[in-house]
Amino acid sequence: MSVPRSSAAAAHEAAPDAPTPPPQPYADDGARERELAAALLELAGARVPATGPPQAPGEDAPEAGAASSGTQGAGRGGFPAGSSGPAHEAAAGGCRPLPAGLAARAGRRLAGDGHRAETAALLAGTAPPGPTPHGHCGAHAAGLLQAEHALGEGPATDTLRTGAEVPWLPLDGTDAARWPRYGPVAYEAGMRAVLTVPLRDEGGAVPEPGPGPARQAATDRSALVGVLVVYLHDDDPPDTATHAALGFLAKACALGLAHQAALRRADELQRALSSRIVIEQAKGMLAERRHSTPDEAFRTLRAYARSHRQALHQVARDLVEARLVGPPFGPWEPNS
Repeated sequence: MSVPRSSAAAAHEAAPDAPTPPPQPYADDGARERELAAALLELAGARVPATGPPQAPGEDAPEAGAASSGTQGAGRGGFPAGSSGPAHEAAAGGCRPLPAGLAARAGRRLAGDGHRAETAALLAGTAPPGPTPHGHCGAHAAGLLQAEHALGEGPATDTLRTGAEVPWLPLDGTDAARWPRYGPVAYEAGMRAVLTVPLRDEGGAVPEPGPGPARQAATDRSALVGVLVVYLHDDDPPDTATHAALGFLAKACALGLAHQAALRRADELQRALSSRIVIEQAKGMLAERRHSTPDEAFRTLRAYARSHRQALHQVARDLVEARLVGPPFGPWEPNS
């Protein structure tokens, strides 16, 4: 089956002649575990990942210079659309940096464990239309995400659709026939195997009614917040310890995303409460000033806000802070 050249070019030409650097092993087991601990704290704490030049092997700081978060518009399945090259750090109002941090941390772990690999992290497309948070680490990872979007198949697509991981899968084996168009594109880009790790908000999972595997799949999808994709340049699968570390990183990132969502929700509730308080204050002031009922005062505030195309809470704040003193907010008069 032929492959659209635009999809192949997106994967292969993202960095035409940039070879994947050889893996840089950890100095010792202590360095490996210290870096994993730092990564878990960073991702779960929802802190902005460090950026800058790669660190020397064994240092605690991540190798995050190759990672970035994308701001392209959401495409099919939540994939970035409109770019075949590397994504860039989001501007104000753009993407959150956690997917980039996850991709960088996972890439560093794989390199430290002796694997030539690239990584990408993509959040599930459940947000309103707009920039879709994603990140990548490596020369071809962004192009491979774009190829999945264009072809409608691939490891991230499968995980985002089903909620299940794609275990280590060679791209030249019979199992790769599940992606008849994407497989050759990834193989041409130098990848020999792929795997995925789902990002799940385990605290937010809502069990679905129904028996057996169907219920489990529905539950997995309800808790899915994103996916970590690993593209391997060699045929050796990650060992148990490396795979477990990738799972820990994914869980920490999901926890960090939940933390961010909780902070945003708390901020929204605080703003709503503050608005409600100032509206009640304005109602009371206006009712006392004009010898009216609170309901009548509220109707006056609402009518003024609508006629002047202002937010109700802003009109109320202007009244409380004495910036509105003329009609209809002045003292009551018999002819008013």
